[in-house]
Amino acid sequence: MPRSLQGILGAARQVRRVERDDVKPAAEPRHQVRPDDVERDPVPLRTPPQQVDGVRVHVRGDGGRDPRSMEGDETRAGADLEKPLPGGDGHRSEEQVRVLRRTVHGVPLLEGDLGVQPHASPSARQGFNRCRGCAAVEPLSAVAALTIPAAIGYAWWRKAPLSLALAVAMLASFGLETAADSLDPGQGLIRFLFDLGVYSFDGGHSGPLAYVTSMFIHANLFHILFNLVFLIFIGPLLEERIGPLRWGVLFFAGGLVASLAFEALHFQDPRGYGLLGASGALSAVFGAFGRLYPRERLSMWMPIPLPPMPAIYYVVGYVLVQFFLSVTSIGRLFGNVAWEAHVAGLAFGFAAAPLVMRIPSRKTAERVRDFSVLKPLAKGRELEEILGHLSKEPLREAQVAWLEKFAAKASCPECGKPLRFRRGALRSECGWKLRLP
Repeated sequence: MPRSLQGILGAARQVRRVERDDVKPAAEPRHQVRPDDVERDPVPLRTPPQQVDGVRVHVRGDGGRDPRSMEGDETRAGADLEKPLPGGDGHRSEEQVRVLRRTVHGVPLLEGDLGVQPHASPSARQGFNRCRGCAAVEPLSAVAALTIPAAIGYAWWRKAPLSLALAVAMLASFGLETAADSLDPGQGLIRFLFDLGVYSFDGGHSGPLAYVTSMFIHANLFHILFNLVFLIFIGPLLEERIGPLRWGVLFFAGGLVASLAFEALHFQDPRGYGLLGASGALSAVFGAFGRLYPRERLSMWMPIPLPPMPAIYYVVGYVLVQFFLSVTSIGRLFGNVAWEAHVAGLAFGFAAAPLVMRIPSRKTAERVRDFSVLKPLAKGRELEEILGHLSKEPLREAQVAWLEKFAAKASCPECGKPLRFRRGALRSECGWKLRLP
């Protein structure tokens, strides 16, 4: 799910701007700071990466500034690192002085979990690029981005479900994300997420490809598992009915609209933001399913058992849950979740589904099938209507969907139990079957 990074860069809270005179001020306003003047040790993270939760980067403060490009009164003689802290005991400890010096050097210390602005500004990038594993993180980011076209190509070549191929790409990207973090704990993870995620920070913005790659990276294990369960449950169910091309348009266009809607609501946020996860795209798929098959009864996995209900009920409930969690303190228990992107994606899928269905599908019925053999089973007005839709439907995937619905409503002529449509035939538990020509 797209999440707000207050857990990732929300950890970069109020980076202090300090006066830099204690770093051996030069005689002239413009000068160069020697490497020996500032400590270079990396700042240890206070929270292990697996506890990072969220994806919207709310960065407070203006970040570190690189002293090598300072000029004017930024290096005036009045700055003193030994100046007493407000409300303190009147003296800075050695640790506090070291902290401030590190901040001067362009690598801001985090007062929370973690957070670095690697691409926010040139000075911040210079400080960030000193991380030990960054040289190895960039190839991992590139490989993660390449898993997306690889998954699409494989699904097209092998005629595999696109939804499941994209699920594999998400798993692969998460594995590469974990590897990036192990190369340089904390900073490697942040670099990876900034390479592929959508963000706006300190005047910098992610590139256009991030609107696609951000759907395939996640903040933690729970984040990706939640999205994978939803993708595997609802993705193939809709894809086999409308075809992979239409499903892909809904998924990627929905994710793009969700990200843009989130940015439109937060573009003036001075703290910055970041966005990653597939929930906006999945919400669009779910909204389209509710529009195209509103009466389809679904049994969804939830923390509490829910009886089978029409899909449209789940769509309405989804919107209400998003609104409730966004305005109450209970939503904070789930981390920094971008509820705005979820609702925008759902609304797009619901509104655009009829238009997307006008896209010609490469998977149409290869031959006209004769469904007249089902007339003896069509007892009742509802079954007759389903059979009428089935006879007029040219799309193979939609035919399968109508056949499944017909089988669920019809009864076995021998035992009277419900039927199932499997492998091109209507089947009953008693062994009776009717194969379609």
